Amino acid sequence: MLSIEIVNLGIGNVDSVGCWLESNGYQVVLIQSPEDSEIGRPLVIPGVCSTLELSKRIIQSGLHEVIAEKYCSDVKIMGICAGFQVMGTHTSEDGGGDCLNLCSFHTDRLGKSDISYNRVGWESLDLNLKGKSLRHIVSPNYILRGKAFYNQGYGVEGDENTILKYDGDFSAIHLSKCFLGLQFHPEKSGSLSKTFARYFDEN
Repeated sequence: MLSIEIVNLGIGNVDSVGCWLESNGYQVVLIQSPEDSEIGRPLVIPGVCSTLELSKRIIQSGLHEVIAEKYCSDVKIMGICAGFQVMGTHTSEDGGGDCLNLCSFHTDRLGKSDISYNRVGWESLDLNLKGKSLRHIVSPNYILRGKAFYNQGYGVEGDENTILKYDGDFSAIHLSKCFLGLQFHPEKSGSLSKTFARYFDEN
């Protein structure tokens, strides 16, 4: 049974992500410090919290070095919601501040400065992954289709590593090296839940 680490620093949807992984046949290892981690184990950074606060706690705990080493060693990492956003350069949330700076994207408020909004609920996702790096999660037909659950007020600006965009230029699915960033919540996304759990399988 494959073991997957989850960053557990007192914030975020750790329990629901853990239940999701266990229901798909993985063993969960909660990590709070570098001593809890093994370099070769895949990692999930959960969300449902302030990206800036999550970044501060990761740095204070020393886990930023663990995440950086895994990222540079092509160990699979999944970031969900704020766990996706924290991998970038900076965020405008909570007055703004630096993130882990492992990816080149940044996080900003949804909408324009005078008309911001929150994105909450299920939305349709329909994508052909044939020829793309994520195709193993939906082989053999390569069609990714279902309802994705979003709960956010901030989003990642799309870049060259964005696989799926929404609302113009915000990134819903991002893949750079072995880091998969998801703005929606796979653990709450119906049939997509099992599909995205396959990311940790060999491809």
